[in-house]
Amino acid sequence: MTTMVEKVARAIAGERAEPWDNMNEDERRSWLETARAAMVAMRGPTRGMVEDGYAALMDWDARTGEDKGISDTWVAMIDAALGDKNAD
Repeated sequence: MTTMVEKVARAIAGERAEPWDNMNEDERRSWLETARAAMVAMRGPTRGMVEDGYAALMDWDARTGEDKGISDTWVAMIDAALGDKNAD
């Protein structure tokens, strides 16, 4: 199972370097460190992320029993971050 850190590392490396599977362990470790740093920087949400996440969570219909609320909230918050909505 691929961790989120590895998923982000692969995405960053895919834009900048050779394919992940062709990299040696030191190269992969470097990209994993870069990904971890990027994710740590995103830990503190912007106001826009909080607002969009809250809106997505409030749209969730708890009667359905689906786990959409949290995943929709996460997507809304990341989308807000990618759009620099109300950047802090």
